[in-house]
Order: sequence, then C-alpha cells, then structure tokens
Amino acid sequence: MDAEKQRTASEKEHLAKSAAFTDIESKVKTLEKKLSRHIDKSKPYFEQKDIFNKALNSEKARVGALQVKISQTKSQYAQSLRNLEDISESIHARRKLTQSRLENPEFDSLTYDLSNIHIRDADSASVAASDMTTSDMEGRDSALGSTSLAGESVSDVFGGVDEICAVFLGTEIDLLLQFIGLL
Repeated sequence: MDAEKQRTASEKEHLAKSAAFTDIESKVKTLEKKLSRHIDKSKPYFEQKDIFNKALNSEKARVGALQVKISQTKSQYAQSLRNLEDISESIHARRKLTQSRLENPEFDSLTYDLSNIHIRDADSASVAASDMTTSDMEGRDSALGSTSLAGESVSDVFGGVDEICAVFLGTEIDLLLQFIGLL
C-alpha cells in the first residue's frame, strides 16, 4: 500500500514537471521566433567572445609559465653572482697572501736550523748528538720536524746540506711560480 501511494505521488510529480517543461519549451520556441533577428545579429558577438576567452586563458597560462621560468632564472643568476663573489674573494685573498710573501722575504719554509740537520758522518753526528739522544736522532730528519718512517735522515737521501737547501729552495720557487701563474 505504501509503495502504491509512493508510485502515485511520483507519477503526479512527473506529470507536473513534464507539463512545466513543455510549457517552458513552447515559450522558448515562441521567443526564438519573435527574437530570431536579434539572436542572429548578436550571435557573432558571442562566438567572438568565446574565441577571445579561449585566447585569454591560453595567454594567462603562457604568462604563468614565463613567470615561473623568470623566477628560476633569477635564482640561478643570484647563485651565479654569489659563486663569482666567492671566487673573487678567494683570488683577492691569494693575491694578498702572495703580496705579503713578496714583501716579507723571510719565507718560513726556507728558514732552517742547520745545526739540527743530521748527517751520518762521525764528526757531524757527534755535534748533533750533543743536543739529542740517540732515540731522538733516529726518528728526526731535519729541523723541519718531520719524522722518517724508514729511519733515514734527509741528508742520507740527498747527500748533503747544500743539496737539501737547493731542493727545498727549488721546490719553494716552483710552488711560488705556480701560485702566481694561477692568478
């Protein structure tokens, strides 16, 4: 019973809605006939408006993409400027260091205490041994303070004080020339 009442109510509602739709549809047709001349005159405007709206939307999308690309490019440019600034600061620091070394002729690595260089002949060894014990002498190469793993002194490898100084001086000059060449 309840289902039949519901079906009857739905039929009445459907008939009422269908009648309203047919009534509205007939009004639309009468208005189309009455205003057909005005509709035909305004039709190109609305078609053109639709075309322009599509073009505007595509241009908005293009502008948005360009803005994203611009912001990325700006951030890359800013990073590049920071990198260039870092490079410039390091070059200035190197130049300042080089200039200070050129103004101060006392190179730290060329100043040696020649009395502490160990030479394996008996006369020189006794002079050097007066300041050090035997265990100190075996591990030390020179006044530079480096320790030889093999227990040999620098003079054993190069042959003498003059050769040691020449090697270190040549190395220092080579390093200095390489450093200046980088600037």
